[in-house]
This record gives sequence, C-alpha cells and structure tokens, in this order.
Amino acid sequence: MSKLANTEDVTLGSGDVFMMLYTDSIPEDTVLEVDDNNVAHIDSGATLKYSPTYKDVEDSKGQVVKSFITKEDVTLGTGILSWNGNVVAMMCETARVTTTPATAEAKGKRVTKIGGRDNANGKYYVIRFRHKKDDGCYIRVTIKGKNTAGFSLPFEKENATVIDAEIKAFAQDAEGTLVIIEEELPQLSA
Repeated sequence: MSKLANTEDVTLGSGDVFMMLYTDSIPEDTVLEVDDNNVAHIDSGATLKYSPTYKDVEDSKGQVVKSFITKEDVTLGTGILSWNGNVVAMMCETARVTTTPATAEAKGKRVTKIGGRDNANGKYYVIRFRHKKDDGCYIRVTIKGKNTAGFSLPFEKENATVIDAEIKAFAQDAEGTLVIIEEELPQLSA
C-alpha cells in the first residue's frame, strides 16, 4: 500500500508567474512558460485559496441530513515585485496603455490610464504560478482569471513597490474547473 504523501517532501520557496490572454483553452507549457509571459519577479511567493460555500439541510430536530456545495471561489494571490504599465493593464480591466518609443533625440514614454467603466475590456487571462522543487520537478498552479480585488501601489522610501494582486478564477472548461494543480513526478531509476 502506498503512502498518501511522501513525508520527506516539504515545499519551500517561491516561483515564477506567467500570464497571457485567455483565448479558448489553457495553452501547453511550452507556449505559456516563455520569457515574454513571465510577468515579473514576485514578492512573498503566491497563495492559492479555495473557499466552498455549503448549504446544510436540517430536519425538524435540527440535525443535518444533507450538505452540499452551492458556490466555490478560488483566488490566486501574489506580490508582483517588478512591473510596468503592461502588467498593470493585466491587473486592471479598465487600463489602457500607450507607448511612445524612445529615439536618438528623445526619451520614450509609456502612459497607463486607469478608470472609466466604459473602458472595461472583459478580458480573462491564463495565470500560472510555477515552483521548482528540490528534485527539479515543477508544481504548476493554473487558473483562468482576472484581478477583481483592485490593487495598490505603495511608493515607500525603504520598501519595494509591490502590486498585491488577488486574481479570481473563473471556469475554464465545461466541467467547471477553477484551478489546475499539476505536480511533476521524478523519473524512476532504471
């Protein structure tokens, strides 16, 4: 009989966050996990939160005779340490970014405008947190989502400015899947 979990495996450390526009499915690792989709260095790792809501049916004596899930919420939180206007636009549905490239005569400029409900773009993103374990295998946490919690940009004298994002997951398939947690398993020795 195999053990439920290897008691020697303890997951420590942070990882990478990859984001790209969601089209109609979760892309393959080789498409998603590329430098262009690695949004930033992150602060304090990432936190996946699953919160079910249950409805209990009680009989006239107050005993629960049935309990079932009425709602499920999944969020993926992370602190984005290195960011720019393009990353902010992925965190804010009403953000618009325009860029004027630098020339030999003038500096370039990126302008990010936020606000105006009519500017809400309705976009969803594929968000993946990838952690490399000590054995070289990866743990991947993947959602289809958008940041629905807002954000703040604290500019403090002695601290890095970090976007604390809380991204809400939405169903990514006909089964209602909100999150995929994938664990690579080490190759067996011959």
